[in-house]
Amino acid sequence: MEAIIDFANVSSAIIAEQVLSGDGISTTVMPTPSAVRAGCGFCLRLSRKSPAAAVECLENNNVPYSGVFSRTEEQGRNAYIQLNASASIRGEFI
Repeated sequence: MEAIIDFANVSSAIIAEQVLSGDGISTTVMPTPSAVRAGCGFCLRLSRKSPAAAVECLENNNVPYSGVFSRTEEQGRNAYIQLNASASIRGEFI
């Protein structure tokens, strides 16, 4: 399962990328998928192994984010499901 983290503004996305990179968490900046319909238009894509660590890192560094979404494929299309709380994110990816 892949995850994306969405942000309310571009500044938060840039800061998040820097903070996560400094913590050794690999991200890819990408346009927010239209299915998500949230945020500033940019999000960070995370590898399968890092969403829980990324959320913890952002929270520890007081970097605001709008939401964390898991990506799955349904009937040949990408589907995004918002994960609501950091505890559920940790449970989902650990």
